[in-house]
Amino acid sequence: MKITKVKIVRIENSKRLRATCYVVIDNTIVIDNIRLFEKDNGKFFVEFPRSRSSEKKNYEDITIIKRDFRNHIEGVILKEYEKKIKENENGKADNTGKDIKVG
Repeated sequence: MKITKVKIVRIENSKRLRATCYVVIDNTIVIDNIRLFEKDNGKFFVEFPRSRSSEKKNYEDITIIKRDFRNHIEGVILKEYEKKIKENENGKADNTGKDIKVG
């Protein structure tokens, strides 16, 4: 499977949430509402969509069984996020919320 598109929307006024995004896989499957968080130690982690039940329990809406593919998705998201940050630092136009084509 190949990630064919990534869309990242930066979040500026949040303590830990840095961006929300979606990925398109093989121009066929969309995973929306992926969140990118920054930990206190400066490292990032990706959280896939979740829903809550009436008992306030979390349920993962998307579960990726193969760890390698999950790592691949996380890597692409982090790479595109870092690219967007560098573009902003260099004074280039901000593409926040616009489609970023990958691969």
